[in-house]
Amino acid sequence: MSDARRDAARGAAWERLAEVRSLDVAEGPEGSIAAFDRLAGEFAGDPDPYLRSVAADALIGKAWALEEGDRLDEAMAAFDDARRLAGSETDPDLRNSRAFAEYGLGWVLNRAGNFEDAAVLLADLFNGFVDEPPLAGIQPIVDAELLLGGLALHFGHPDKAIETYEDVVERFGDVAENRVQSAVLRALISKAGILARLEDRNAEAILVCDEVLARAGRWPESAELAAERAIALTDKGRWLRSAGRADEAAAVYRRAVEEFDDADDPEIDQRLTFAREELSELDAS
Repeated sequence: MSDARRDAARGAAWERLAEVRSLDVAEGPEGSIAAFDRLAGEFAGDPDPYLRSVAADALIGKAWALEEGDRLDEAMAAFDDARRLAGSETDPDLRNSRAFAEYGLGWVLNRAGNFEDAAVLLADLFNGFVDEPPLAGIQPIVDAELLLGGLALHFGHPDKAIETYEDVVERFGDVAENRVQSAVLRALISKAGILARLEDRNAEAILVCDEVLARAGRWPESAELAAERAIALTDKGRWLRSAGRADEAAAVYRRAVEEFDDADDPEIDQRLTFAREELSELDAS
């Protein structure tokens, strides 16, 4: 095949993948699973690594659609199919697909309660890609390490979890991408939550919440990090109250309500409900 024909075939395959992804957005998970399957089947055996990567990415799209529909066993199978299709080749497009497939499989294993398998897979992903990230960027590597911190805590190792979260911040804290910064801030939020529950480390947890708020304000698109700021504020109020600093806690809760009262985000709404309940209790005491 000539270079021109190959490039045209690649471009057409990518456009079709984008169309199927749009179908997922427009019609929900059920509307896209079959289309992802057809696209994967068309290119899975192609000799061109790029087209095989399109097939793998289609399987990844199918897997996320299944995960969204709580069909976790099928999602795991689809992620595993994508991972096997990408193989261990060094081709950058296939390597990229493998990273995203392995992260997705780790996520679903964790969600399904297969914590040991998730931890092994995510550690392998992190170690295999952290020094040479996949073509599309570092997001699956950041997210994998964030999940590993939660798994360390699940296995009863809070110090290891804190160390992992601190590594997320050290490695990725200066990356100017909002999705990466969201992971960095959530690593700090998780670290604060662990510290607050350890003896005599409540004050450190409050300082970490302040660090979240300071970091979130640095970025030009910091409005997209509103949920992380709301979590940090309400957590700070919680840790202040548990330390007996009721007046400071009330001030922080009021700040959260004032700042995010008009937000349209379920996670923020949940936090504001908590803040208002806390304020009601504090005002009554």
